[in-house]
Amino acid sequence: TSKPVTVAVAANKPPVVALTAPANGATFVDGVPIAVAASASDPDGTISRVNFHLNDGISNMLMAYDTTSPYSTVMSVGVGRYTITAVATDNKGATTASAPVTVTGVANQLPVVALVSPTENHLVVSQTPAQIPLEAAASDADGGIAALRIYMQPQPMVEGDTPALLAAFTAPPYKAVWP
Repeated sequence: TSKPVTVAVAANKPPVVALTAPANGATFVDGVPIAVAASASDPDGTISRVNFHLNDGISNMLMAYDTTSPYSTVMSVGVGRYTITAVATDNKGATTASAPVTVTGVANQLPVVALVSPTENHLVVSQTPAQIPLEAAASDADGGIAALRIYMQPQPMVEGDTPALLAAFTAPPYKAVWP
């Protein structure tokens, strides 16, 4: 006869997961990509995947998943309040959800543009092609200016007239001389 052997089987410990981005309470412009990241570990195994969920108060949607560290994705939100969670799954099937992060989506504000030069009703009389300075000022409260274009519209405007592009910019300063 042999002596009895006692075998202790340890229960699977669940993984640990936390969202590292975005910050709780962050505000984003409607439709602009948001970097979402999570840290995850498993005390007695490995992480199989991390799911990223977006809850709009009506439904909890799986937006993406990542199977390799660092765990991250990109998503966007519309106008409203949302919660983002990460759910880690370990190699034995145990899951843990992160604490939720609340974000708010706001409507995109229109940029503000002003023509600095020439001024309204500026009259140029010249025998030779005149050198007309063009200058504009532009700002965007919730983003940046990707492009600025200055056009000339013939006066009086006749049906079928199309504005002529005088200058185009992708970065300040928005200054040029025409022609």
